[in-house]
Amino acid sequence: MISQRRESPIRKPALLLALALLLATLTGCATYRAARLPGEITQQPADGREQPQLFVGATARVVYPDGARSAGEITALTDSTFTIGRVGNFGVEGRTLTRSEITLVEMEDQASFGSVTKATLTGIAFLVVAVGVLFVTQSPFE
Repeated sequence: MISQRRESPIRKPALLLALALLLATLTGCATYRAARLPGEITQQPADGREQPQLFVGATARVVYPDGARSAGEITALTDSTFTIGRVGNFGVEGRTLTRSEITLVEMEDQASFGSVTKATLTGIAFLVVAVGVLFVTQSPFE
């Protein structure tokens, strides 16, 4: 007797979700906005949105006066200095900077459409995987 292989009912939605997550990641969802140190007082920008304040754990990037750039995570912060670091070959490599040493500091905008989309799709993907695992473990194999 030839048995037919039954296709999982969640296979197509899972593939579509994986494709959507891949596309969201490839579009470079993270947007950056100019940020300020805790001790800085800035003018209200033209778009009316207040400039975000840096915080420890934020993903940020800086532009130096010579045009060089660096990016990483804020690992330490005071009213006038901050340390931006990234994981390297020998642990976390950090650089402490003052406002006068940089031209611009930008922080990842956590409320941007791209960040919210990526977080939502990732959550749905985990849910689909969990349901898939439960489905596979509960269904008898023939």
